[in-house]
Amino acid sequence: MIDDFINRKQGKTKVSYELPQLKDILEETLRRHLVPGTGDANCQSPGEFFARRGGHPSPRHGQEEKGRMAAQRAKFMTGCAANKIPEKKAERIFNLMEEFAGYGFNKSHSCAYALLAYQTAFLKTHYPVEFMARC
Repeated sequence: MIDDFINRKQGKTKVSYELPQLKDILEETLRRHLVPGTGDANCQSPGEFFARRGGHPSPRHGQEEKGRMAAQRAKFMTGCAANKIPEKKAERIFNLMEEFAGYGFNKSHSCAYALLAYQTAFLKTHYPVEFMARC
């Protein structure tokens, strides 16, 4: 996912959308499901998707997680059929959302993590002895 995002950001890969309705939701992340958005284009918002499947995406839920995802897939496919979205396209979109759900973060978490990583790198570079002594 990250490599796809970087390639799209640098213009090496063309950004396209499975459905025109997804552009508003995914444009900021260059079509990658890096940040849950809101909206009706996915037949339910990604926020609703995560809330209904038990909250924050985490790979640790095991069998319980598989059951939740199966229920979400059924709901998603029903909503897409009602919105006349072709089944194969709906499957592809859900699979992308499911991949994101395996290990994804919301925007605020990603920004906080990036800031912490930057500050840590700065301290390690400019104050290595103090940094390593503190670790």
